Amino acid sequence: MSNLIQVYLGINIVKRKKSPLKHMSDLEKYIERRKIRGQFDLPVSDPDEGAIIDFLQSRSVDFGGVPPPQNLELTQNVSTPTRRVIRFRQLQDQIPVVDSYVVAQVDKMGRAKQLDFAVTSRTNILHSDGDEKITTQEAVKYASSSLGDYMPREKIAEPEIVYYPTRSGLRLVYKVSVLTKVPAHDWRMLIDA
Repeated sequence: MSNLIQVYLGINIVKRKKSPLKHMSDLEKYIERRKIRGQFDLPVSDPDEGAIIDFLQSRSVDFGGVPPPQNLELTQNVSTPTRRVIRFRQLQDQIPVVDSYVVAQVDKMGRAKQLDFAVTSRTNILHSDGDEKITTQEAVKYASSSLGDYMPREKIAEPEIVYYPTRSGLRLVYKVSVLTKVPAHDWRMLIDA
């Protein structure tokens, strides 16, 4: 019998001085989530990601705010025996918005069966209010020092620059993932860029 170690996804926000980032639960306030189920005929029987984007744009009013085509980037296109799943992430100025996506599930007949949206309508970019910019190495240092004593499971990967939705707009942050053995945890931290 083997020991099972459960690994949880920890989400922390590491605050630098005067950071407007509060807690990850704030993110839920500014990401609008919708799930739409139905049977929506698509213009082509074997739709590619371009056809899905065209379909979403044509029904944008019905679906309640779909990001424009230039703000959607294909991240996954998977076929199963019963359907195809096409996943996009939301971008702003070619930079990903953290935890924002659109997923379309299309059946073998070329009909959209389910659409999942987690998008933000905030598009104004907040600029730093006098804080100096930090490098990716400094972001890693902030993230690892916030954890205290830990034993890494893997080397910390290069942080990704993303936008974080706030009440006032989108804020540029580094997304740092720290995978630890002790404590057994996957940490995802957002550090003010």
